[in-house]
Amino acid sequence: MSLKFTCPSCGAEILLKYLKPGDTARCRNCGHDVIVPDTAEISDRIPEYTNFLPIQPPPLSPPVEKNILGPRDISEIFGESFRIYVKHFLNLMIMTALIYLPLYILSHINIWNNLDITSFHNGDIIISFPEAILFMIETIVVAPLYNAAIVCLIGDQYLNRKIKIGHSYKRAFKRYGTMVFAGILYSLAVTALLITIVGIPFAIYLSVAWYVFIPAILFEKCGVLDSLARSRNLVKGSWWKIFWIGLILNIVMFVLMIIFELVPDYIKHLGWMIASPLIPIVGVIIYFDLRVRKDGYNPDALEKEMDTLESQVSRPVVLGQAE
Repeated sequence: MSLKFTCPSCGAEILLKYLKPGDTARCRNCGHDVIVPDTAEISDRIPEYTNFLPIQPPPLSPPVEKNILGPRDISEIFGESFRIYVKHFLNLMIMTALIYLPLYILSHINIWNNLDITSFHNGDIIISFPEAILFMIETIVVAPLYNAAIVCLIGDQYLNRKIKIGHSYKRAFKRYGTMVFAGILYSLAVTALLITIVGIPFAIYLSVAWYVFIPAILFEKCGVLDSLARSRNLVKGSWWKIFWIGLILNIVMFVLMIIFELVPDYIKHLGWMIASPLIPIVGVIIYFDLRVRKDGYNPDALEKEMDTLESQVSRPVVLGQAE
């Protein structure tokens, strides 16, 4: 059984099989696309050839693979950060203990009693000389290495590489000097602005604009000034987004600080050790999100940059050779 009707374009009689009214096909005589009408007659004649070519639907495009590095909105950034925190909790605690446990022990040894000289005295706020030294060691010496090691760990986990704590620190140390000097410049600039009333808005602006300078040093081999400029360029257009993320994170840390002040000293330090990884984790997730939006960043690009960092760690040191 066939369907018979006339092509509305060229008037040729069309006799066809296998199609039904409503189907779309192409006339062999004139090449126009025609919809089989509901008025097509049923015929017992069998066409010698199919003079009506069915139009095949276009092939389905292969599904676009989601970029695991982003982009993400604010809630997704916090969600991804928490997912990584939970997944690698044990590794993160070991990394934190390796850095901050010695500081805790150092702050409680008797040698500091001989150095208990008041460094600053402002009303009821007293910062002793040993406290000032430990604070400088933590912020200038320890924090850049710790944050960078966590950045390396997160890069490994996105590439499904085995997590090696010692190797993460080893790679972080490769760019350690640049991170320390960039951190000092960051701290000096923001602090200098904060101590003046008119400079506070500028301090807030710079603290957000320079939020991702450490990953820029590690992955993009930026220098001291270049890392701050690169961070500012990445944040441009997303400043308010980073501001709200930083504000939420600081509110959480402030609440934890109040809670920790109500517990014994050793529990307070343990609490800070548990909470500490969240800040660098959120920072590197933000960095990946910004690079996806600005550069079309993807895991292949991350792998190349991680391999470059790896080669810097693995190659032998030659005197006089530039980094």
